[in-house]
Amino acid sequence: MSVPEPARGSGPQLFLLGGMSVDLGFGRVHPPPSIGRTIAFVALWSPNAVQRARLAGEFWGGRGEVHAAANLRSALWRCRRFAPDLLQITATSVALHADVWLDLHHLGDVVRAQTAGGLRPQDSAVLLPEWDDDWVLFERERLRQRLLRRMEKDCEHCLEVGDYDDAAELALHAVGFEPLREHPHRLLIEAHLGRSETYEAVREYDRFRRLLEKELGTEPSPELRALVGPLAPRTDVS
Repeated sequence: MSVPEPARGSGPQLFLLGGMSVDLGFGRVHPPPSIGRTIAFVALWSPNAVQRARLAGEFWGGRGEVHAAANLRSALWRCRRFAPDLLQITATSVALHADVWLDLHHLGDVVRAQTAGGLRPQDSAVLLPEWDDDWVLFERERLRQRLLRRMEKDCEHCLEVGDYDDAAELALHAVGFEPLREHPHRLLIEAHLGRSETYEAVREYDRFRRLLEKELGTEPSPELRALVGPLAPRTDVS
């Protein structure tokens, strides 16, 4: 299924979610491995600039300052050849050009485009999934938390305005991101109740209760039990 993409300007487009690629106006291409990590590291600092000494030390710090600086100059030269308008390079710092569209800066639009296309954000919105650098792992987890909070807030808004179908869809995605987190399950239960789906609400609660018991040896909060318990006094809900 084709996923509608958020509107973008006419400048270069940089994608880090689901894998790294760049669109320079003639379709997406993958940066050469020799410069991909340099571009990605700078992008993750955006809109701030990265000091050249910080960038050189991250990738070539074990080889001495002079050697690290030389390697950085070589990498930045290759970056310019690959995409002249992608990076703003000065004598002391490196940053993305101001007109570069970066998917991480439009997270809400990306999530909505994916859900509209039938995709699960947890499948396609992973930051640089094939990389295991420490700085990538840290940013990946931070992004995952941002995505989760974004979906929860959108879901809460849908519940407030009575859009229970979209609320249920968003809550399901949030549950997929963090199955042991109670809040997405609560939102999904509230969406079911908004659609008068009492059985589905109770079943979702019981599914979550069993998962907590199996994985953590705990049980849902009293607040969640109070939300569902009166609806099914003869079930396992207690």
